[in-house]
Amino acid sequence: IEIDPADMRTGDMVMMRVQSQVTNHAAIYLGHHDHQDNLILHHTTGQLSTRVPYGKYYRDRTVRVVRHKELMHEENTDS
Repeated sequence: IEIDPADMRTGDMVMMRVQSQVTNHAAIYLGHHDHQDNLILHHTTGQLSTRVPYGKYYRDRTVRVVRHKELMHEENTDS
């Protein structure tokens, strides 16, 4: 289910257009992780997955954020 990016929670999928006119990249929103805020988990071809800040570069390319329907009513348990 599509959600407002301002309401992202850990586990949401961030869908992006990276150097493309169509959606071609996705990441999982991690939120606060390992003493860093606002992280996503993603990978590019030929590289291992990595945690990176969900900064301006990725925000500007985000086209939608989705959450699994079974998680829509669960409380965010991040601490």
